[in-house]
Amino acid sequence: MPKRTVHFVTNRAPKGRGKRITGFGTRFGDGDAEDLRFGRITVDVPATTLKRFRVDADAEDPADALRDAFGRKIARARLKVFEESILDDVGTEFEAGAEVVYGSIALFEELRTAMTAGRDVVVYVHGYDTSFRDAVADALTLQERLAAPDVKADSTRPDPAVVLFTWPSDGRKTPWISYRSDRVDASASGYALGRAMLKVRDYLMTLPGDDRCERGIDLLCHSMGNFVLQNAIERVSMYSPGTRLPRLFDQIFMVAADVDDTVFRDGHPLAALPDTCDRVHVYFNERDTALRISDATKANPERLGAGGASHPGELHQKIQQVDCAPWAFEADGLAGHGYHTARRLLRDVRVWIDGELEEPGLRRPAPKRGAWRI
Repeated sequence: MPKRTVHFVTNRAPKGRGKRITGFGTRFGDGDAEDLRFGRITVDVPATTLKRFRVDADAEDPADALRDAFGRKIARARLKVFEESILDDVGTEFEAGAEVVYGSIALFEELRTAMTAGRDVVVYVHGYDTSFRDAVADALTLQERLAAPDVKADSTRPDPAVVLFTWPSDGRKTPWISYRSDRVDASASGYALGRAMLKVRDYLMTLPGDDRCERGIDLLCHSMGNFVLQNAIERVSMYSPGTRLPRLFDQIFMVAADVDDTVFRDGHPLAALPDTCDRVHVYFNERDTALRISDATKANPERLGAGGASHPGELHQKIQQVDCAPWAFEADGLAGHGYHTARRLLRDVRVWIDGELEEPGLRRPAPKRGAWRI
């Protein structure tokens, strides 16, 4: 039976008995928003199931059905949380000869093996109303769809490996309460993601030049996951010397972003985001029902994922906006919000990850100023 594996980083509180962790919940680990755990999760999925969702470009988009298929298998998945032995917050010393072990290093070493084999890494940050199980199913779906023939087209590059960053979203749709609770948790979780990004920076600085694989690390954030990113950039800036942030990513994909449409303006939270990457891609849908509700009922300003940036003429040259309105509802029914695993979007994502920009040429000028369509 085929196996599918995704690595994960989380600041969720673990579930289980004793030292055996069986899953993660909806609170912060050890009561601390920056308490991180690293690991991987592997599921067995029948080959016939996977084959059913690898369809031609004219068939119905299979993302939702594939996500359901993975979700049914996660209860029996093999969860591995990497062990850690480190000093506690008050600096308690180990017994003589005790070794310091970091779970993050175990994760980075496994990813380096994949990247040495030619694979890029895509870090995925989910949005509102997502349990740990749903987040894993989403990450597995994203990884499977990026490898599908109808998405990668004629690309001969190895398929990307997805790493999930999952924060303690409540995973329920209680009006008002859940959204407000998730937004508070997303804000605090941004510091956890920022801490993970700093760990990547420090790890890369320790690698000898000959050990660098020259493959790319990319970032895809959906919905409120972009608010997590916003707060992560604040954390990274606190611990970065000089006036520029460290270059950590090749491509950053912001899908249906539940953040203010002014975030890229000078003095605003994501003005420095282009420092961290080669290019930023903003995917928006002006008729996004979820973000319209966010505007109308949550007293939020205009959302970036609904209409794009407030002042497109001021955008950094690395930022490109993509209007997804013509097809977003085909991928996500009535809401037009959950199109982050849709075929059209992932074809565009895969082109940029692979760097094969001369091939499909998916983007065309859109009526909205400074935007494209795919």
